[in-house]
Amino acid sequence: MNPNKLIDELCLIDDIIPDYVAGRRMGLTDGETESIAHHAIGRAIEALEKQIPKKPEKQDEWLMLLALKQLKTGAEMSFRLGIKKYSVTRL
Repeated sequence: MNPNKLIDELCLIDDIIPDYVAGRRMGLTDGETESIAHHAIGRAIEALEKQIPKKPEKQDEWLMLLALKQLKTGAEMSFRLGIKKYSVTRL
């Protein structure tokens, strides 16, 4: 399943009804059970977000450093970051 879609669906949850009996069996107070249940959704979303591949930020950083180096040497260069095209020319 697509993590982005699952995160969107989890965000539709407005309230959680904790299982107090299960919490008591685990030795938790009702307040602790409620707190853990409410925080579980947020932790699940955070865990899913970590699984979503990030954009190649290192590549973008590398291209920008290369562009700065090109400026110092006076060479021209053009490259793309996402859908934008950049040209580097020393003035």
